[in-house]
Amino acid sequence: GEEGMAMMMKKKKGAQGSSVSSSSTTAAPLSAPMRARFSRSCLEGLRCLLSDRRVLLLGGLQAAFESVLYIFVFLWTPVLDPHGPPLGIVFSCLMAASMAGSSLYRLASSSRYRLQPVHLLCLAALLAFFALFMLVFSTAPGQPRPHESFLAFLLLELACGLYFPAVSFLQSRVIPQERRAGVLAWFRLPLHLLACLGLLALHGEVSAPGGEGEGGGGTRHMFTGCAGMMLAALLAGVSLFTLGRHDPQLRLEVSGGPESGEEGRGEGEH
Repeated sequence: GEEGMAMMMKKKKGAQGSSVSSSSTTAAPLSAPMRARFSRSCLEGLRCLLSDRRVLLLGGLQAAFESVLYIFVFLWTPVLDPHGPPLGIVFSCLMAASMAGSSLYRLASSSRYRLQPVHLLCLAALLAFFALFMLVFSTAPGQPRPHESFLAFLLLELACGLYFPAVSFLQSRVIPQERRAGVLAWFRLPLHLLACLGLLALHGEVSAPGGEGEGGGGTRHMFTGCAGMMLAALLAGVSLFTLGRHDPQLRLEVSGGPESGEEGRGEGEH
């Protein structure tokens, strides 16, 4: 009986080993085509990025703007928490400001006002730059002004609500569908690099002697750097507006009334 059980266990292990080896041998050939497809997608995306100045400007704007947002996620709580506000209500207010920005984009791009997405993108970068400029002064060491910081955070979230539908629309018009995945991958490379460098710089300042408390200015220095990046995003947006001023591809057609505006926005958001 024991010998029979041992034989059955050996057969079972042999069958499992053969199934694992067969699955690995069948899965191995798929890796080479996948790598080739990935490399081809990246090369085509880089070629599209370098051959079209509109794509290059849009990528630079996205990298600068969204890297600031990544850093902002880590900074708003340390700025407000020492003053004792209910953080849940603060977060709800920030989300409401972002929704208000999206509603403002929808209203501004309707047939009533006829503002173009590239205009709203520049407006979003300008509002975000002004908010970060406010934060440079409201987070001064020894003289914190939490109410002004909170208003600046709300303004930054309002700018985010304007930014995302506008940049989605422009991406859908500027970047070809078949190359969009590769181009967006290149967009995210400097985005994450800037965000990581910013957080590492903040960590270095906070960890240094005198970096914490009222005497340290690490947070203020970080907001200064973020304001510089947002200024670069604003300049890229203005350059994109100047370059595509008469480009019908960058315009949202709203001549048919509110319905046509909805179609254009839906295309941009997808």
